[in-house]
This record gives sequence, structure tokens and C-alpha cells, in this order.
Amino acid sequence: MRRLTVLFLSVMVAVLPVFAASKLYVAVQNAELKNSPSYFAKTVTTVDYGTQVSVVKTDGKWTQVKSGSSTGWIATSSLTKKKITASSSKANASAKEITLAGKGFTQEIENSYKNSSGTDYAAVDKIETITVPASKEANFLIEGSLNKGE
Repeated sequence: MRRLTVLFLSVMVAVLPVFAASKLYVAVQNAELKNSPSYFAKTVTTVDYGTQVSVVKTDGKWTQVKSGSSTGWIATSSLTKKKITASSSKANASAKEITLAGKGFTQEIENSYKNSSGTDYAAVDKIETITVPASKEANFLIEGSLNKGE
């Protein structure tokens, strides 16, 4: 009987992580789930800011997650343990609001700083609107021997 109890407990300890998969939340506006733990891997799907995901496993800077019927890899830095909820009547935060929050700012704080410092932030605002296609990013990293972004 004791042997059966030990066997049962061993099986429960091994299976428990499957049933108690940890939940995390997407902390960036649009995160790409990749088919392997690499920045330039093929995108399986995208998940939005605040989406709850289930952790499958972690490998270095990458976490494999399940979101709905999709499973993929996401940069661990794009996830948070804190549940993200809308604090106003708006359902979605803008990219600028998310960026400011990441810096610990609100729009009001940024405006106050801009006004009190007398600095012209037009160039910074313009730079923040620039996007670069993934293919150009990959070429830049490869040509610069930057380990393909890993």
C-alpha cells in the first residue's frame, strides 16, 4: 500500500505543472508569437496588449505560450505577471500610451516635462513614428555581425 501511495504522489508531482500552468499577460501593444525562439522566426499569430497567455515552457529570453488555439514563442520581456485592465472607458490603449507607461509616464507628465524644460521634442516625436520592415532589420543585424538579434 505504501508503494502505491508513493507512486501516486510521484505521478501527481510530475503532472501538476500541466494542470497549474502559469498565466501571464502580454505587456506590449502587439506581440508576435513565433514558431521558434528567435526574433526572425516565422510568425504564427499576433496577440494584443493585455491578452492572457498560458506558459508552456521557458528557454532563455523566450517563453513558449498558448493563446487560444495557437502556441508560439514570445520574448519573455514582452510578458508580465500583472493582470492588465483598462482604467478608463477606452477599451484599448494607444501605442503612445503604452510607450509612456513603459517609461513610467502619463501623457500629462510628458507634456509637463516638455513645457517646463523648454526643449523641442518634435524630432523625438518624428523618430517615434518611423518603422522598419523586418527584412531590413535582419539585414542590418547580419551585416553588422550582431548575432541575428539574439
